[in-house]
Amino acid sequence: MRLTQWVGEQDERTALRRLRRALPRRGDAGTALGRTRAELDEIVRRTLGLEVHDEQWLAVLAMQDGRVVDLDTGEGKTLVGALAAVLAVRDGRRLHVATVNDYLAARDAQWMRPVYEAAGVSVASVTSLTPPDERRAAYRHDVVYAPLTEIGFDLLRDGLVERPADRVLDGLDHLAVDEIDALLVDQARIPLVIAGAWGEREGDLAVRAAEVVEALTPGDDFEVDEGRTAVWLTERGTRRVERSFGGIRLYDEGGAPTLTAVNLALHARELVVRDVDYLVVDGAVKLVDIARGRVAHQRRWPDGLQEAVEVRERLQRSEAGVVLDQTTVPALTLAYRSVTGMSGTAAGAREELDTLYRLQVVRIAPHRPCVRKDEPVCVYAGAQDADRGLVARAAQAHRSGRPVLVGTQSVAASEQVAALLDEAGVPNVVLNAKNDAAEAHLVARAGEVGTVTVSTQMAGRGTDIRLGPGAAEAGGLLVLARGLYPSSRLDDQLRGRSGRQGDPGGSAVYAALDDEVVATAADADWSGQAGPDGLVAARSARALVLHAQKVAEGSDLATLQETWRYHAVVAAQRAAVQAERGRILERDDDLWRAVRLAVLDRAWSDHLGLLTDLRESVHLRVVARMNPWLSFNHDAEEAFATLLDDARDEADRLVTGTPDATSLADLGLRRPSATWTYLVHDMVLGDDVDRATRALRRRLGRLTGRDEAG
Repeated sequence: MRLTQWVGEQDERTALRRLRRALPRRGDAGTALGRTRAELDEIVRRTLGLEVHDEQWLAVLAMQDGRVVDLDTGEGKTLVGALAAVLAVRDGRRLHVATVNDYLAARDAQWMRPVYEAAGVSVASVTSLTPPDERRAAYRHDVVYAPLTEIGFDLLRDGLVERPADRVLDGLDHLAVDEIDALLVDQARIPLVIAGAWGEREGDLAVRAAEVVEALTPGDDFEVDEGRTAVWLTERGTRRVERSFGGIRLYDEGGAPTLTAVNLALHARELVVRDVDYLVVDGAVKLVDIARGRVAHQRRWPDGLQEAVEVRERLQRSEAGVVLDQTTVPALTLAYRSVTGMSGTAAGAREELDTLYRLQVVRIAPHRPCVRKDEPVCVYAGAQDADRGLVARAAQAHRSGRPVLVGTQSVAASEQVAALLDEAGVPNVVLNAKNDAAEAHLVARAGEVGTVTVSTQMAGRGTDIRLGPGAAEAGGLLVLARGLYPSSRLDDQLRGRSGRQGDPGGSAVYAALDDEVVATAADADWSGQAGPDGLVAARSARALVLHAQKVAEGSDLATLQETWRYHAVVAAQRAAVQAERGRILERDDDLWRAVRLAVLDRAWSDHLGLLTDLRESVHLRVVARMNPWLSFNHDAEEAFATLLDDARDEADRLVTGTPDATSLADLGLRRPSATWTYLVHDMVLGDDVDRATRALRRRLGRLTGRDEAG
């Protein structure tokens, strides 16, 4: 059943032409593919009561041949993925279907189960709550639905097993990614980490640093760059901190731990914002996934910053530990033999998907033309004016019975807009990271007449907004976005919640010149051109806003490419370590194997710590006019050159030097007392370092009379 590989070698237009020629007509059983379509069409009709239209089959064929499919919201991507999975299994492939969260993994596997079973394909799901034994059994099925992060965590856990039978995964064969741009692009810079506890927390330096930092004065003792991405002590601030710690010298070797703690405390005070970057839920810091407006479960900042924020919020501090292993979304994805995927906004990530994964996108037209009316961006002089304009528009639509979805970019913003709607007498419901458990219920009702739903970013939520009785006559769902996102794809994902399958609908964006995405480009005073309501009608203002978004997109792509260069070095070294582990696990000598694994795992953990230190010095190399990546690569390779040999030698020395040993404890070795997995924001590399470096250059420029704007 496998198609030939001609699709991937063609441009999109040619690929679509050939796909259409290959597509058998409904009921045509004259070819093998025709018989397969007839069979699966009938299975879907009997089990789900649905008709599979030609556009869906075009998407199935494109995925079968390794393309990424751009298919609009509401066009039946879940069914497309299931049909493509059936064909892949019949080709002899075992399939992981990666989703953005637990809910979708469980829902889609259960929803499509009748189709799979009727087609003779076994299916299971894995979520963050699935116990190890059930995971192991699930991964033995033909098709497994799971969040991509859970697959990555299982890969990391398998990389630390002490017996081959303890592995959970059963190989990485074929990967199909739902919301592929959200997972493989937006999350490409977020490392997946497994950590272990080796000992107790040392001292209360973080607490003392927080106390000292709290007494510092902005502008006098420390400065923050214009984009609020970097903070540093002034000379006065340095002297105050040194006196507070008993006269130490922060920039001497002995002052390094204190300097680190102070910098982390400054970062926690000035650069991360409660209800925007994180929430405090049940006495714990919960990071917010800005791209999807959800709590980012199992995600944390690197231990130092996490602890600093917990200290600032006066919360119980997280368990301390060291990184035992880590991987990234690109490294995990590229470990599969083949990859495909789908999204409603994949076309906007063509360059990123091609650059990182050599994946090509094909756009499939909707079954029914989209009649949604997308209005030009409304630009206001200030955020308060934009808020008022949006609320007035929502109130107007509500009075006519038209359902409204308001998209905001943070928990704080969603609650602020909801409060303004309350003041205007507009009943509304809020969907954000604080109540995402009610997501499916709230989204399902968002298309009913007169409903106003305020939400953080809807990307990847996976639940269609269907119009209720009378909603189409009222104009369909009106999507109002408060500001442009740094990526136009995120705007499109929000906009695409309206106008599904030919429904009427509309969208409008209310942006302000002091929005974060725009502010860096809006270097002129536009207040004189604003009307009484704050609206700036000049076309040049709209052009400025859209240009600022393009600049942000270009910066993100460059950052993504540069960051992956660093992670690729680590990925190659990890592959070598895992190959060595595989050879060790083949031995039957229990103690010898345990010693070799313990020594190797600790050596790799220490090496990852060293790489973190190297990355944290990247900005210094930039200032010193060194090529940061070449410098990092050289040092990383030099440090790794003898790691495997040294680990073998140390293990052999321990075993031969203590012939009576019967356990790791006899040799002074130990395994971590506990392990846990999480995701971290990669703040050291990429955009934060780039911006911090530009900020440093601007600061130096001011000191020398040359202001370099970056």
